[in-house]
Amino acid sequence: MLGSKTLRLATVTAVASLLALPAFVGEAHAAAKAFSSLHVEDFIASEGGTQFDQGDFDNLGITNSGQNSATLTGFAGEVFGDAGAADIDPDHACVGNGCASIPIGDNNFSQQAFPPPDSFARGDSRQFGAIITGTAASQDSVTADTVAGAQLLTSGETGLGTSNVGTDTVVSFSLIDPRQVTFTFAARGTLDVRLDPDSAPGSSTGADFEFGITIREADGGALVFSWNPNGTVDGAIVGGTENADGANLNQEISRLLPGQTIVDTGLGLFSATTGLLDAGINYTLTISHNSFARASLVLQEVPEPATLALFSLGLLVIGVMAMRRRRSDDPTA
Repeated sequence: MLGSKTLRLATVTAVASLLALPAFVGEAHAAAKAFSSLHVEDFIASEGGTQFDQGDFDNLGITNSGQNSATLTGFAGEVFGDAGAADIDPDHACVGNGCASIPIGDNNFSQQAFPPPDSFARGDSRQFGAIITGTAASQDSVTADTVAGAQLLTSGETGLGTSNVGTDTVVSFSLIDPRQVTFTFAARGTLDVRLDPDSAPGSSTGADFEFGITIREADGGALVFSWNPNGTVDGAIVGGTENADGANLNQEISRLLPGQTIVDTGLGLFSATTGLLDAGINYTLTISHNSFARASLVLQEVPEPATLALFSLGLLVIGVMAMRRRRSDDPTA
């Protein structure tokens, strides 16, 4: 009797395993995400609270540029750039089916829902305005945004999104009179990296943003001023003084294991003043503003149908063997 119960139990377990085969066929469901955005607003250059005007300079030349790029396994990569004297708005670089199915449009600097319906990688940027009054621009302060993102669903996929404004920005100038320059602005940075529990070793996500201001002498390139806000007053500055440093605008995060890591600086205020800049000297001002996101996904292996069939057969054999042992030990069986 006991042997019959054991056999029935093993048989039921084996049949149930076989019936469940379709639920185990195929890849595990997992996703990876990397996201970075950096927003800057109300950026101006002033002295003693008065914004600099074009008339304060012997010469003034402004060249802005921006570039967005995106790559994704199985898709042709995209790179879009733009340059102009003031406003710049490069086309949105986006690859993958998610670009259309979500959809993700130009100048959308927000995060997309996770997990996405389809994989994608993207980069986008926009800058308008001018830090000095009297120049040809839509406004007399600068607003600039960058965003980079990658979300993956398929094992073996890799994605990369980048965006920048200002990396190649050159403000060439010389002052009529010796002056100190104060840069003032507000900024917020966001980072978000995730790996689902079903991701396997070899998966990774990472994101970062960067912001910095440098001034060099045009002849010989001697460094005059350098500032990379890091959230600490009197932190990362050369040739000047920090007045306010509302957050670290140079951060990087990553994940190699399942889980989520988030950075949100909130909207902080920033201000720094250069040392005395001489009159009649040609200087070059560079403002760097970048976002990067990268992701690679490997899914956990799941049992193949043949493996599950062998497992079920093994359960059945174990039940039969147990029944035989009980019969041999019980003469009345």
